Amino acid sequence: MKLLPLAKLDWISRRVLLKQIELSKRLNLPLNVHSRSAGKPVITFLIENGCEKVQLHAFSGNAKNAKAGIDAGFYFSIPPSFSNAEGKKQLIEAIPMDQLLLETDSPVLGPDKQARNEPANIKISAEFIANVKNISVEDVVKKTTENAYRLYQTL
Repeated sequence: MKLLPLAKLDWISRRVLLKQIELSKRLNLPLNVHSRSAGKPVITFLIENGCEKVQLHAFSGNAKNAKAGIDAGFYFSIPPSFSNAEGKKQLIEAIPMDQLLLETDSPVLGPDKQARNEPANIKISAEFIANVKNISVEDVVKKTTENAYRLYQTL
């Protein structure tokens, strides 16, 4: 198996993402982007390419790196694995409630790295957001559901 140089992979990734952006615009559908370990450059690339309806799934960056995406109106989804990460509290504090979504990313990114993640663990994400935002779990569920319907209007 021949390995490609990192610069070539970066170029390929950008071309593939650009095709996804073009498709989402043409079909008027939101773009769901898994930007783990590449949050800031991905947000910059999305903004440079005029993206508006974006879900940043499992965003692994910090609040500072998320700011441009927050300002652009992007949505950020929170998996159960964040409940174990101290740095994620600041990220959730920085994201307005009307830009948060829930996710499980099953079967991975669960609260226990050694165990299979399950859809039922979405409750952990809601509880974590409620704790950080100092609101009820019911309010988190209601607001994130409204956000999902606003972003994914064909649901």
